[in-house]
Amino acid sequence: MNLRAIVLALVLAMSIALGLPAFGAQETMETWRSDWGTPWVISVNPSDGSCWVGVGTSLKHLNASGAVLSSMDGFDGVWGVAVNPNDDSCWVVDCYHGWLIHVAANGSEILRRAYYWPYALKLNKSDGSVWLIDYGMDQVVHVSAAGAELLRTTPTYGAIALAVNSSDGSVWVSGASCSGSELVHIAANGALLWSSTGYEADAVSVHPGDGSVWLAEAYTNRVIHIAANGIELWRGASFNYPMDVSVNATDGTCWVANNGGSSVVHLAANGTELWRGGSFASPVLVAVNSADGSCWVGDDWTDEIVRITGTGTETSRDGYLMGPASVAANPNDNSCWVADYDMGRVFHYAADGTEIWQGSSFYGPLCVAVNKTDNSVWVTDLDLGQVIHLAANGSELWRGSPTSYPEFVAVNPTDSTVWVSDWVMDKVLHLTPGGAVLWQGSNFYGPECVAVNPTDGSVWVADNWNLQVVHLSATGAELWRSSPIYDVYWVAVNPSDGSCWFSDYWGSQVVHVTSGGSVLAQVPMSCPDALAVDTRNGSCWVLDICFDQLIHLSRSGAGLSVTSGFYWPTWVSPNPTDKSCWVADYWNSQVVRLQLSTFPDVPFGFWACDEVDACVEAQIVSGYDDGLYRPSDQVTRDQMAVYVSRALAGGDGNVPAPTEDPGFSDILPGHWAYKYIAYAVKAKVVQGYAEGDYRPSQPVDRAQMAVYVARSIVDPTGEDGLAGYTPPTTPSFPDVASSFWAFKHIEYCVEEEVVKGYEDGKYHPEVIVTRDQMAVYICRAFGLSM
Repeated sequence: MNLRAIVLALVLAMSIALGLPAFGAQETMETWRSDWGTPWVISVNPSDGSCWVGVGTSLKHLNASGAVLSSMDGFDGVWGVAVNPNDDSCWVVDCYHGWLIHVAANGSEILRRAYYWPYALKLNKSDGSVWLIDYGMDQVVHVSAAGAELLRTTPTYGAIALAVNSSDGSVWVSGASCSGSELVHIAANGALLWSSTGYEADAVSVHPGDGSVWLAEAYTNRVIHIAANGIELWRGASFNYPMDVSVNATDGTCWVANNGGSSVVHLAANGTELWRGGSFASPVLVAVNSADGSCWVGDDWTDEIVRITGTGTETSRDGYLMGPASVAANPNDNSCWVADYDMGRVFHYAADGTEIWQGSSFYGPLCVAVNKTDNSVWVTDLDLGQVIHLAANGSELWRGSPTSYPEFVAVNPTDSTVWVSDWVMDKVLHLTPGGAVLWQGSNFYGPECVAVNPTDGSVWVADNWNLQVVHLSATGAELWRSSPIYDVYWVAVNPSDGSCWFSDYWGSQVVHVTSGGSVLAQVPMSCPDALAVDTRNGSCWVLDICFDQLIHLSRSGAGLSVTSGFYWPTWVSPNPTDKSCWVADYWNSQVVRLQLSTFPDVPFGFWACDEVDACVEAQIVSGYDDGLYRPSDQVTRDQMAVYVSRALAGGDGNVPAPTEDPGFSDILPGHWAYKYIAYAVKAKVVQGYAEGDYRPSQPVDRAQMAVYVARSIVDPTGEDGLAGYTPPTTPSFPDVASSFWAFKHIEYCVEEEVVKGYEDGKYHPEVIVTRDQMAVYICRAFGLSM
C-alpha cells in the first residue's frame, strides 16, 4: 500500500493520458455515513455538564452523555470556544472568517465582532468577559460580556495560548519573544505582573483558587506547575508530547492530553500521578468539569470526543473511526464488522450505523471476515502477528500465532475453516475453527488476498511478488497458476460458477477468469485495488484508488456504474441480502454503506424496481450481457416462455433439459429459448399457431400475457386447470366482452389480483407488454416476496 502511494500521482497522470474509460451513471444511494471531523477545541459547562466542541466548520453542543443537542455549520476554523455557565451561552472564534461570535444556549447569535485572525479564547466566569488572541495583529484582546472591546495589548510576540484567572481577571499568555519562548502574566488592566523566558507552553490552564498555572510543553515533553508569583512548584518529564492541560478549580488537580503516549494523565496539585490511561490514539484536548470532576477529551486521529470520570472510567464516546482498513458485511443480520488499523480496534455496526460492539484488544487489525454459518468473525492482527476468532457478540473464541505476519483471512462457511495469507513469511495456511493448522504451503512469494469458493472449498490466492494468481483445491493441491501479471493484489470468487475476479494494479486492469483460468473479461482501469463479487448476479465491485471511486462491472466486464466521494477507499463488501454495499473509506476515517439497485437502468424510485429485483432474486431474470435490464423493451413470445418457465420451475437452475421436441417448425434445438419453450409446452402453457409454428419474435400483448399467466398459475397448469373456472357474468372491463377470445384468462388473472385496468376503466388487451410490466405480473402471479 505504501508503494502504491508513492506511484499514485504517476499512475493517475498515465491513466488520464491513456484515456482509460469512464463508466455509466451512478446507481447507488447512500443510507448512512459515519461523520464528524477532527475536534479542535472543547469547553465544558459545569452547571449542566454539557460540552461545546469546535469541529472544523461546525460548532456542536453535547449533553453530559455525549448526545448532540445542537449543531451549527458555516464556520471556517473553529479554533476557540468558551462557555459561560451563568447563562449557558457560548463564545466562538471563527479563525479564517475572522469573527468573534457570541451564541445563546439555543444557538441563536447574540453578536459578532471582526478580527484579523482570532485564535485562542478564554472566558472570565466572574464577569462573562472573554480574552482572545488576535494572531494576525499579534495582540491579546479583552472583550466585555456585552461585546465592547476593553483592552488590546501586546504582552509577547507570537502568542499561541492563554488562560484567564476568574478570581482577579488576570491572564497568562504563552508566546515567543526576541530572546526565545516566553510566558507572561498580565493584570486585567493590561499591566505586566510577571514574565519569564525559557518556557515553551503550547497550552496553559489557571487554578482560580490560588492563581497558579499549569503548562503543557509538547516539544520538551514537560508539564510544569507555576505559582501566581512565578515560582516553579513542580516539573514533570514523564510525558510524550503533552498538548493540553486543564485544571479542576474544585480540587486543583490537572488533566493532561499526553498526545505522543496515546493517553490522558490525571495529576494531583503536587504533581503526583493519580491516573494514566484511556483508549486513545492521539489525544489533543482536555477540558475538566469542576462540578463532577469528569473530563472531556478530544482525539484528533480518531475524530472522537470522549468523556471520562475522575477515575478514568469512560462514560461516553462520540465519534467514529480513524483508519478503517477492512469491512465485512454479515448478510444474516445486515450488520458490518470493521477493522480500524490505525485505531487498533474492531467495530461491529448495525445496518443503520448504530455501534453494536467495539473491541480494543488489538494493535494492528487489518482484515475481518464473517462466517455466515454462525455469525462469528475472524480478524488478522498484522502488528501483533495474530489471528483472532470472535463470537457474534465480540467475545474471544480463539487467539493464536500460527504464522508471523497474517494479512488476509477468508472463511469457508461450509465447514467454518479459514485460509490465511502471510505476505512476509511467504505462506498460505488452512486453519480449523479452533486454530489448528490443516495445511500450509510455502510455494508463494508475498501472498496477499485469499478468497474461498464455498461450493467446492477451493481457494484463490493473489501471489503478489510472484506476479501470479493461484487456484488451490480444498486440500491445498495446486489446480492452476497464471502466467506473470504486473501486480495482482486482490482476488474474489463467484461461488455460482467458480470463476474468479482479480485486480492487476500496475497493469491497470481487472480480469475475470474461469475456474480453470480461461479469460472471460479484461477491463482497463486506472488503479484497481480491492474488489468483491456480488453473489446476487455475479457482478463485481472494484475500488479505483487513483480516482477514489467504486466501480460496478457486469459479469462480462461491462461498466455499470461509478460512485465517487471517497478518499483512498481500501475495502468493499457487498451484502446480497439487503442489496447494500459497505466501503472502508480510509483517509476520510469513515465507513460508508451504500444501497444498491440490481440494474443501472432500474434505479431506486423506478416504479417496478422492487418487482424487477424480486425476479432477479428468484432467478427469473438476469438482465443482458451489458448489465442492463431494458425495462421499456417489448416482451416477445420466446422471452415470455422464459419468464413463465423459470417462475414455474422455481428459478432458472430448476428448468430441466428437454426430453422431447416442443413440436414447432421455427423452434429448433439451437434456439436460445429452446428448453424454456419445451418446458412451457410440457406444462401446457403454450400451444403454438395452427400453422405449426411458435413465432418466437412476435411481441406479446396484454391479452396473450393473461393467457400465459393464467395457464401457469392454475392447478393443474394449462387449459385443463381452467376448465372448472367460471368467469363472472358481468365483464370487469368494457373492452373485454364475454365473447372475447381471452375473456376467461383475463378474468382469472383479475380474480388472482395479477392484472388491473387502466384509469379509463379499460383493460386494453391490444397493448404490448414491456419488461418492467412483466416483472410486476410475475411477482403478483407467483407471490414473490419484495
